[in-house]
Amino acid sequence: MSKFDLSEEEAKAYPNLETAIREDLNNYLDMTAEEDRQRLNESFDPSMLQDEYFNGLSIEGSAGILRADENFFSVVISKNVWLGGQHPSTARICFNYSTQDGSLIVPSDIFTSKADLIAALKEKLKAIPDVEYFNLDEDLEMYDFEHGPMADNIAFSMGITDDGIVFTKKVDDAHITIEAESTGSSDSHYYDRQVKVLIEFK
Repeated sequence: MSKFDLSEEEAKAYPNLETAIREDLNNYLDMTAEEDRQRLNESFDPSMLQDEYFNGLSIEGSAGILRADENFFSVVISKNVWLGGQHPSTARICFNYSTQDGSLIVPSDIFTSKADLIAALKEKLKAIPDVEYFNLDEDLEMYDFEHGPMADNIAFSMGITDDGIVFTKKVDDAHITIEAESTGSSDSHYYDRQVKVLIEFK
């Protein structure tokens, strides 16, 4: 997976962001790449080669920029894991930074109340037809409101787009996006389904 780099001009204009990307975001990518290699090695068994239906093991990742301007730098990292089970697994995690000072932005920096945020997310998620959730209440309660993506409950991740705040929620092998503003369009390139939700901001 490619790393994120600012241009020389951007690095001079936003030195704190450049440091955050180099020491935080790119270190995370290096760390997970090594973990993925170990997982592949541990999951492979030579006997798998005797199975005529065996198509190999894979961990594929991609990264995209949700927003990059003078206020916010937000990226989404997606991963698809196939380790020989019945189904692949997927995950998405967002990193959000202040462009000016390089600080990591977390939900408690934006929203006034975790309880109100959870209630709004739950209402909108349950309103989506033909979608069943496993342990939704537990996932919502476990969502880490105070810390960054490394501490996020894997079921949710918060991103910042040009149109506002989005949350991605894993449901089976799909991801649902919840927008925290009712204006603007969704970044459907990164997400599979969209619903809108009004949530009180700080």
